[in-house]
Amino acid sequence: MAVVTFVPPVGAPITASAPTGANLLSVAMAYGVGGLVAECGGDAVCGTCHVFVSGIEPQRLGAMSEAEDELLDDAAAPRRANSRLACQLAVPAEPGPIVVTVAAEQWRTMP
Repeated sequence: MAVVTFVPPVGAPITASAPTGANLLSVAMAYGVGGLVAECGGDAVCGTCHVFVSGIEPQRLGAMSEAEDELLDDAAAPRRANSRLACQLAVPAEPGPIVVTVAAEQWRTMP
């Protein structure tokens, strides 16, 4: 299990336990993390699960696909060096702590 801390734009950080291979978007939804709109349901076509990942070396999260790269160029929040789409990230084996900050520009509360 990995420890993932989600930092929403509003409210306190949420610490979650995530098994190896778990999709970060699914983990966030299971723990009620707000701000991840995920309009496409995790199919990497909308860019509304834009997050900023820290606490782990980027290469440990796997290579970014061309589709993810293009979506981040048009995301609501300005792209940063640590921008990723939560739907495209699986928890790696032996990841260490992961901090996932939700982009404020896409904030909404979960239903």
